[in-house]
Amino acid sequence: MDVGAFVQENKRWLLGCAAGLAVFFVARSIIGSIYDPMVDRRAARGVVQSAQTSEVFDRKGLAAAIAEQDELAAARKQLESELGFTRSEAFTLDGKGLSPDEFLGKVGRERKLAILKAASERDVQVDPNRDLTWTHSANGLEEIHSALLGLELLDEACLRLFAAHDATRAADAQAQGLVALRIGVEPRKSSRRAPMRGQKPGQVDVREFLEQERVLFEFRSDEPTAMRFLESLRKPGRTLTLEAGLKLTHSGRRSDPVIVTGSVVGIAFKPANENKESN
Repeated sequence: MDVGAFVQENKRWLLGCAAGLAVFFVARSIIGSIYDPMVDRRAARGVVQSAQTSEVFDRKGLAAAIAEQDELAAARKQLESELGFTRSEAFTLDGKGLSPDEFLGKVGRERKLAILKAASERDVQVDPNRDLTWTHSANGLEEIHSALLGLELLDEACLRLFAAHDATRAADAQAQGLVALRIGVEPRKSSRRAPMRGQKPGQVDVREFLEQERVLFEFRSDEPTAMRFLESLRKPGRTLTLEAGLKLTHSGRRSDPVIVTGSVVGIAFKPANENKESN
């Protein structure tokens, strides 16, 4: 079976997996509206202007401003549920009793050993020196915080891959499952905090309200395992957003595994009180 046939047979499923990417781009514009400081100013001006006109209009303006605020709060909540990745305590710096650098190194070592152990138990080929890559050192709290997010996303992607392997083997003991894995966090760019491309003066920088990291992967598995993994990416509160460019290749021989190459993004929304403090 070639790739074209595979895509045709699973078109509906692939479109569902890729839907997260469309949600991301739509959400990006919505987020700008949610956090646009001009929204509150426009609402306030409406109330003031209405007060100069009549008391009745003032009440209408106030009600409209409150309704708009409620709508924006609901939009944020929905975005966080559908698109967001809620960080776990195990990958945050608070209350760990170690310096940030020490904690990052400790978590990295622990996760590497856990991933290699899980791969070994399943006879999955993983080269510890080549196939698992992420930031092992960083400068400053912000970079360390981001490095921990990237490591958590990589760890989560591995857990879902191994779970897909286990489910496939449980359904068919003779199935190949996951055969080989290479996965890594995209290296940080020094210009990451530079103004967003195409950003207009005064436009809201959504990075003030969310953070994201990208994980690149390539694995070999049978088709059921690949499908189970991709289907598992959408998970309320812990979504790994599948990006465009997913590639599936097959040698054409039914016994050979499919090679899946792609990337996912994890988006963590910052708490509202943190946004206010940063502003």
